[in-house]
Amino acid sequence: MSDYQMTIHTRKDVIGHFVIEITGPDGQRVVGSFEPKSKKASAASATLFPVDGKVDNDKTKFDLERTDFKSSKSVSISKEQFDNTKGFLEKPGDEWLKYDLNDLNC
Repeated sequence: MSDYQMTIHTRKDVIGHFVIEITGPDGQRVVGSFEPKSKKASAASATLFPVDGKVDNDKTKFDLERTDFKSSKSVSISKEQFDNTKGFLEKPGDEWLKYDLNDLNC
């Protein structure tokens, strides 16, 4: 079994949304989800038009919301996969500036 794990948590309050948590040796831990940038953008996303999005990697918020998770599934990942995912969650590229339900990118 790998020293690196990815856990995908599904939310019970929002269909289709999930949170990614990656862990590595020595206590390394990164979390993240992709969502509308604001409450106003969240409401506007229901119109199925693209809205401003963000990658949320706030561990404190994540830990407080743990009881909102419906299910969790963990898989082993390589160090390279861990590093790539960590890099994305900590500094996503410009292609993730729009949250669009039509693209299924939530």
